[in-house]
Amino acid sequence: MTEAQNTPSPRPKRRFLVVVLIVLAAALLITGIVLASIWNRPMGVGLGLPTATPTAINTPIPEPTATQAAAALPATPSPSPIPTATQPKPVCGDIPVMYVLVIGAYDGAQDTKYLYGLADVVRVVRVDFMKPSVQVLTLPRDLYVHFPDIREDRAERVQWGKLNQAYFFGNPGKNYYTGAGEGPGLLARTIQENFGLSVDHYGAINMLVFTDLIDIIGGIDVYLPNDVDGRPIGEESTSPEKSHGYFFAGWNHMSGYDAESFVRIRDRYSDMVRSQHQSWVICAIKNKLEEPAVWANLLKIIQSVLERSQTDFTVGQLFDLGTCTLPKLKASDIQFFSLPVATNKEVETQGIPTDKLYPARDMVAELDNGSPAMSYVLKYDPEWIKTFIDQFEAGTLQPEPSSGDGGCPDWPPHP
Repeated sequence: MTEAQNTPSPRPKRRFLVVVLIVLAAALLITGIVLASIWNRPMGVGLGLPTATPTAINTPIPEPTATQAAAALPATPSPSPIPTATQPKPVCGDIPVMYVLVIGAYDGAQDTKYLYGLADVVRVVRVDFMKPSVQVLTLPRDLYVHFPDIREDRAERVQWGKLNQAYFFGNPGKNYYTGAGEGPGLLARTIQENFGLSVDHYGAINMLVFTDLIDIIGGIDVYLPNDVDGRPIGEESTSPEKSHGYFFAGWNHMSGYDAESFVRIRDRYSDMVRSQHQSWVICAIKNKLEEPAVWANLLKIIQSVLERSQTDFTVGQLFDLGTCTLPKLKASDIQFFSLPVATNKEVETQGIPTDKLYPARDMVAELDNGSPAMSYVLKYDPEWIKTFIDQFEAGTLQPEPSSGDGGCPDWPPHP
């Protein structure tokens, strides 16, 4: 037998390689088709509300008619055109500003289907793609508001209440809202009617998702200038069953559970301080997301958002915000704002203010059947609060440190 006859034929190996390549190509094609089908598809029900945000920054210039074009022809050579300044463009996307309603939902049963739950945190985020910058406005959950577009059989009872109730009455468990967007939809519509502030998108997560997201990114690091006591007044124990813990001054590495406990501390502090604590956690999350190692868990983060949150964003929009906008933001580019609140003593000694929220008692719709009942609320002068909102929309609000406003803290280096 000759040497050529003993040499194995390369054809079987080539056929196997061709088959493998075909399978890989088919898998990539299928993946691409599936990704393309969801990339630009909203992940939840849209709000269906008119917004003040333009769809694009450039306004098309209408084409002249034939008559106008002929009349515009010069009889003599015209001088060279004067150069005009180039119109600035957004650093990401094609719109100058986006408004996002962010909701921290709380239900004692940790309802992952968002059938019920109150809006424990309500914030409107103004994303300016021109600078870029982010302004975050906290709306207190006890704001006294009128609920619009309530189902006819509930409209007589469910008229006035607290802002955080709008989310509850709109979600599928109650389904009192006649518009689109369920709980986020009624909350957005309530903010629009009462304060004249329109949003483009929404995102709601419950505490279960919040804790899991922080655990996925490996926890966060928060620097505290002073101790933060999460024990109810009169309670000595820091056990999870009896308190939200005790956090010492200095650097604190927080797991998802720790962060949830920290942002919910309120018994010994004002709503302003509680809001400030929440802002610090947001800053810590931003810092962690800037670490390259975290991006290894990007798919887990997106999967958690896709499966267990309420949002009308598309995957593509979230991807752009995370990969284009976020890396361009410095700590000083993020500003937090809150509405000033008068104390009971201020109201007693100085009267009802016209430039602050003020505590009061009034009839609000009860959660079980909507029947009105007396409760603590925050009231306000309608003209003052709309002027405040107008400044927020224009991006001209100035931080008021005494109200907890300002950017992310300038924390010392982490050891």
